[in-house]
Amino acid sequence: MAHWGVARAGYVAALGVDALQLRIDDKATRLQNYMETVSENWLIIVADSTKPSQMIEARADFDPTMISSPFARTFFYRYPGKTVIELGVKPC
Repeated sequence: MAHWGVARAGYVAALGVDALQLRIDDKATRLQNYMETVSENWLIIVADSTKPSQMIEARADFDPTMISSPFARTFFYRYPGKTVIELGVKPC
């Protein structure tokens, strides 16, 4: 009896400042429109790691303080894991 399986990508990309900053900058172009309805806006960037194209992980050298965001708070969330990183916040 033959058994078939779906091939999945094995490569996991590193979470990068440049890619995140581009996405934040793109969303920021709409921030004024959002603020017409809600005064405080948070941005959550989600990578759905159940899809091979979105297998992203934060490596030890990733520095979330290098991100600049005009949103009140900005997060990266890797679904379905428990990776939640607040971006752009300098440690106290």
